[in-house]
Amino acid sequence: MKIDKRKYNDNSREWNNTKVEERKLALKVTCQKILKLQEPITFSHIAKTMKLLYEKNITLSAQTISQTNIYRSICNDILNIDDIPEKKRKIENTSRIELSNELHKKKILISQLTRENKILRERIQKSNIPENTFSEYSINTRIDKVSIEIINILINELIKLGDFYIDRNGLIRETDGKIFISNQILELFNIKKEA
Repeated sequence: MKIDKRKYNDNSREWNNTKVEERKLALKVTCQKILKLQEPITFSHIAKTMKLLYEKNITLSAQTISQTNIYRSICNDILNIDDIPEKKRKIENTSRIELSNELHKKKILISQLTRENKILRERIQKSNIPENTFSEYSINTRIDKVSIEIINILINELIKLGDFYIDRNGLIRETDGKIFISNQILELFNIKKEA
């Protein structure tokens, strides 16, 4: 069995020791600069700042700094990282995973709402309600209670979708602000917005 003599080579040991000393000195300078500029105190930010200061000559990853006792103790001596709670160390309160989960939930909600919107539009088309406003037609004074209930349900569904709203002028379309059904017609039908 061959013995690996590289670890016993004095030249490589000296080189490693000088590199460790250079990294320690660079880490001290970086930590002092972060403290002076009052930048965020995180291991990843220390690694990025060191990379900017020393370009590619001396670099340490955030994982190396946090897991190596020598480097972690240097950072702790200057910046007191271990005393700072984890929440204060983060620049933002939410992580990328939390943000992507929120985005996914919003996309699901949007798809459900568009599906409901499509179903309601199909119901409206099947009920043969003309798209023009009621003000263009002469309204019969004899109105069945069933038709009033249907109109009331349709108006409330339109309001729930967010396309329309009721104010003192009547039922208003949200997109262009035009009156869809006037207030007099709503009073004639005795239609009120559901709470």
